[in-house]
Amino acid sequence: MVRDAYIKYIYPYKTNGVILDAKPLGYDNNYIGRLAGSKTYQRRQYLTYQTSYMDGKYGYYNQNDALQFRTNGAAGEKSFTVKSYAKTYMTLIKDGQSQGSKKVETGAEVVFDNITVGNNTTMYLTPNQLVQYI
Repeated sequence: MVRDAYIKYIYPYKTNGVILDAKPLGYDNNYIGRLAGSKTYQRRQYLTYQTSYMDGKYGYYNQNDALQFRTNGAAGEKSFTVKSYAKTYMTLIKDGQSQGSKKVETGAEVVFDNITVGNNTTMYLTPNQLVQYI
């Protein structure tokens, strides 16, 4: 029974890494502990990401925890693609007003469409510690 569980749930992560949408994302040693039922890793995951997840879900964003960037170029409607390290809600803030909050799965991308910006517009993306790229 233990060997069967190992082959089904742990061995694929050790050989192929994490697979999302048929693309391998790489090997993450933290998955093994959680799959094996280690409460230490489960608690660490919960404490690390739960606060930012719930803040984004219910709209409690903090600009001190936000990634600040400026848009350059011609004014008009722009699209921003954001990739996240972990499952969370990403919130895009422009001129102090939220432009929307979208749920992002681990390693997935989310697109904020039709954001009207001018030249040199300051924007914030929260939570900043989970952003892989924009």
